[in-house]
Amino acid sequence: MLETGQEFTFTIKRGVGTETCVSVNYDDFVNDVEVGDMLLVDGGMMSLLVKSKTEDSVKCEVIDGGELKSRRHLNVRGKSATLPSITDKDWDDIKFGVENQVDYYAVSFVKDAQVVHELKDYLRSSNADIHVIVKIESADSIPNLHSIITASDGAMVARGDLGAELPIEEVPLLQEEIIRMCRSMGKAVIVATNMLESMIVHPTPTRAEVSDIAIAMEFSDDAEKTFGDALSYLLKHGMVKEGEEVALVQSGRQPIWRSQSTHNIQVRKV
Repeated sequence: MLETGQEFTFTIKRGVGTETCVSVNYDDFVNDVEVGDMLLVDGGMMSLLVKSKTEDSVKCEVIDGGELKSRRHLNVRGKSATLPSITDKDWDDIKFGVENQVDYYAVSFVKDAQVVHELKDYLRSSNADIHVIVKIESADSIPNLHSIITASDGAMVARGDLGAELPIEEVPLLQEEIIRMCRSMGKAVIVATNMLESMIVHPTPTRAEVSDIAIAMEFSDDAEKTFGDALSYLLKHGMVKEGEEVALVQSGRQPIWRSQSTHNIQVRKV
């Protein structure tokens, strides 16, 4: 648990996990940050100010505390990582996917269309019929949005990282633009992050979450994506059912109480 005002350290040393220091799995992390930078954890749920750094660690002051869980995204406000969109580890995973005939790849932090062309060239050379979804989650992707989506088979609006890199009030407008662009090109589009997230601990969604799904559908997105701890509660709290009922009402423009039909939900573990 991060407490406001405490000192906390991120290190590129592997296997560190204490109350005051944890490892990050990005070797250039120390090079990418400077004293005075603001670090945002888990889409901005926590924030830390960089106070000093060494060759392998970054010491911070916690500005906004919270519960720090494993495998959380870490962003530097106003900066993009120098990490390539497809790493050596990713290429190993891509080859595994080709061998096992997966349907889709979702490519993170796509900055330009070149990485999409590179991946598609590899898939063609492997005779693999696999579609490529680009995750729009970096400020660097915005100037190249049209060419990125043109090169892909669809896009995911990754609102968590976008909200950490861009002013948060700009994210809804960008979401609308990406959905409209994908629809005009006949591409699939997915809206992700914070969908029905309150249902991790509550049996019903908030009114704002219901409106969020309805607005995304109003612009004709193809899917909404929830992840993280929320997936553990899909069946327990009926998150899929809630999302489906919102979708049925929104698409039919008919209040759910006027429909007598029942709906069977199937959830497949992937």
